[in-house]
Amino acid sequence: MSPNTPAPTRAESRLETIRTCMIETGMYIGDPKLLANVQWVSMGTGRQLRRMDYPNEPAVLCAAAMIAADDYYLTADGGWPDRVPGTPNIANAKATCIGTVAMSAPFRGDWETTRENLARLHELVSTTSNDGNGDAFYREMAHGTRLDIQLEHVLFKLRKQRQEVGIDYPSIGEWPVHSLTAREALDELNRTHYASPLIVYDFNGGRVAPDAYRGHLQCALAQIQFTLEQGECEGGVCEAHVKVIRVLRPPTLRGQRRQYTWTRWRMGPASVPEMDQI
Repeated sequence: MSPNTPAPTRAESRLETIRTCMIETGMYIGDPKLLANVQWVSMGTGRQLRRMDYPNEPAVLCAAAMIAADDYYLTADGGWPDRVPGTPNIANAKATCIGTVAMSAPFRGDWETTRENLARLHELVSTTSNDGNGDAFYREMAHGTRLDIQLEHVLFKLRKQRQEVGIDYPSIGEWPVHSLTAREALDELNRTHYASPLIVYDFNGGRVAPDAYRGHLQCALAQIQFTLEQGECEGGVCEAHVKVIRVLRPPTLRGQRRQYTWTRWRMGPASVPEMDQI
C-alpha cells in the first residue's frame, strides 16, 4: 500500500472479507470460475442449477446486492391480496423483491463478470431474451449498466412437503399479516399448510422476524444466497429462490418507504436452523 493511500475503514475491510469468503465457496456470481462449478440438471418436469462436484445438491449462489425500494414485496404475506389480484389463493402468494447487483467497492470490479455469468446461465436454459418480458430471472436495466435479479421466496408449504427435522416453525395462526382478508385466508389454510419464514440476519447477525423484514431489508446492501430453477424443461420460467439474506449495510430511513403495520409475532430460538440445514 502506498504511503499516500488511506488505510481501509473497518466497514471496507469487513466487505472485502465477505467478498473473499464468497469467492472461496465457488458459488459467487462475480467469480470467473463459477460456470465451471455448476450445471443445469433435469428435475421432474423442470431443471435445477446444481453443483458440479455434488450433482444431487442445488447450487446455492451468492451475490452482493442492494435490495431495491421499488417492487418490494419481501413481506410476511407478499402483499396479498392487493398486490396479486390474479392469485385467488394465498397459498400461492410469494414474497418477492429485486436485488440490484452491487456497484460499490469492493464488488465494483466483479460487475462485468457477474453480467457474463448471469447471461450464460440464462442462455443455457432459455431461447428468449432477458428484456423483462420473457422467462429471465434477471434483467439488464439502464442501457446495460444495471443488473436486477428477480428474487422470490415461497411463504407457505404443504405439510406433506415439510422435511425439516427438529425445527419448530410457528403455525400459520401466529403468522403476521397486514389485512383482515389475509388473516381469514390464512386461518383457512392452517389445516393444510405451514409457514416458511425467510432466513434473514440483520447487520449484527441477529435473526429478523417476518414482521420486521421491510425495516431491515428495503434499500439495504445485502449478501443474498439463492438457487435457480426452471419450471419446465422447454421454455419454462426460470426463478431465483432466496435461501438466506444477510445485511451488509443497513438501509437509511431516507431510502425506505412507509412501513406496514403487522400483527405482533416473534420467532423463538428453536426456529433458527443451523447452516447445515439450509
